[in-house]
This record gives sequence, C-alpha cells and structure tokens, in this order.
Amino acid sequence: MRMSTQRIRTIYTISLVILDAFLVAVAFVLAYQLRVMIDWPEPLANSVPLTAYTGLLLVQVISIVVALFFYR
Repeated sequence: MRMSTQRIRTIYTISLVILDAFLVAVAFVLAYQLRVMIDWPEPLANSVPLTAYTGLLLVQVISIVVALFFYR
C-alpha cells in the first residue's frame, strides 16, 4: 500500500516538531549540567536539583516550538 503525499508530509512535520522539542529539552539539561560543573562566573551558592526546573523546561520547550511554528 502506498502512502499519499499529504500523509508523508504530515508524518514529516510531526516528526520535526517532536525532534525540535526533544533537542530543546536536551539543550536545557546540558546547560544545567554545565552550570553545575563549571564554577563560572562564580561558584553556585546553592545547588537546586534539575527536577525543580521542570516547569521552566516545559515553558521553554513550548515557547520555542510555538515560535518555530509561527516562523514557518
């Protein structure tokens, strides 16, 4: 069975959105890890676990995906 062009485009678009969201989340986690490991510009005064930033992570991912959607 052959897929229609519209179905292929839909699958492609959805996969791009999922990949974008995943990579934004990975960048967020990597930035957190870098900040914890590198004492620059100053050492951390108090270390907060990554789970405390879950809400901020969701806002970041959603806002960037929406911005990319409107850019298109």
